[in-house]
Amino acid sequence: MMCDSSRSDFWKRALGLLILTSFSVISLQAFSPAQQVEYVITGTRIVQFDQSGNYLTQFGGTGTTNGLFQLPSGIAVDPNTNNVWGADAILNRIQEFSSTGTYLAQFGSGGRSTGQLLSPYGLVVDGASNVWVADTGNSRIEEFTSNGTFVQSLGALGGGNGQFNGPTGVAILANTLVVSDTGNNRIQVFTLNGTSPPTFVGQFGTYGNSVNTQFKGPFSVALVQLSGLFNTLPTQKFTVALVADPYNQRIMEIVVDSTFAPAGTSAGAIGIYPSLGNTIFSFPSPYGVAIDTGGTIWAVDYGANRIFTYTLTGVNGFQTGTFGVTGGGPGQLFQPTYIAIGFALSRLLRSGISHFFQSTKIGNCCKLSPNWQVPRRDRE
Repeated sequence: MMCDSSRSDFWKRALGLLILTSFSVISLQAFSPAQQVEYVITGTRIVQFDQSGNYLTQFGGTGTTNGLFQLPSGIAVDPNTNNVWGADAILNRIQEFSSTGTYLAQFGSGGRSTGQLLSPYGLVVDGASNVWVADTGNSRIEEFTSNGTFVQSLGALGGGNGQFNGPTGVAILANTLVVSDTGNNRIQVFTLNGTSPPTFVGQFGTYGNSVNTQFKGPFSVALVQLSGLFNTLPTQKFTVALVADPYNQRIMEIVVDSTFAPAGTSAGAIGIYPSLGNTIFSFPSPYGVAIDTGGTIWAVDYGANRIFTYTLTGVNGFQTGTFGVTGGGPGQLFQPTYIAIGFALSRLLRSGISHFFQSTKIGNCCKLSPNWQVPRRDRE
């Protein structure tokens, strides 16, 4: 069902799951080893933390002028230029920033015509610097060049193969494109074909709470290669979608390739749902998810205003840390949604970071499934 724009702005929020790789350059004679950093959307700000959860910096803020947001709803970084792209679900635009948060440019206008946007909730930048946007309100995915020129559109409202109902996130790994089809309670997989339209590969998921590939409004999605998922193939790597399934209070691992195992096979779940059987921690509301290059999963807890970290051993997750202080001040979290992970080189003499990361994102827009409710998002 399409969203009613007359409803409260609070439904216009996105849950982010992002996968990123980062690299940093500092023009200094001396610098420390690269450190991991996290970028979290909270309110209308993008806040940067180090790996220990210490506050570093922030940019954005509330407004309609250049560089500000009404509702930031996705982050991605161009791997070629290091520039940061941010979606705004209320202003229906995509803004470009330098790696340090300086506003550069924007594209997008609200509407239903080709090349327009209606509540965009997720984006990712591919290796050609093209920006893929989850055009949630129009139930489609749109591709643009880095200067904002429209390239192509994928999908339309519906429940068939390659159709969507309020898609809220996109992820790209190599030539695999995965879309979180939130309103249809499923994940759809496509193969990228250069300038040709993506090819539909498969779709996985139904409404429910079974660990066997069921969802209640899947939000964030990230792609990663994992091994040790199946006892019969202990060393074989699989392309896996990590899916934030907040209303089942868990993160699902779903195999999306079919070389050695059936595509759509559930490799396990991390969270409190009783059917898991080996619960060792809880997710009140896991909205955002990302995985770093060391294999650590980072999960955003929207309701508790905190960030969790986990390590994976096969299909099991083990909590390794948590951070977050509730509030609207610098470094504090208030109903955080998206997270992106990167690396940065720090100066030895005084701190200074130049970075880029590429990410995927996810969110929610529409009435998605039975008993689905949009979490209230209050102002900071």
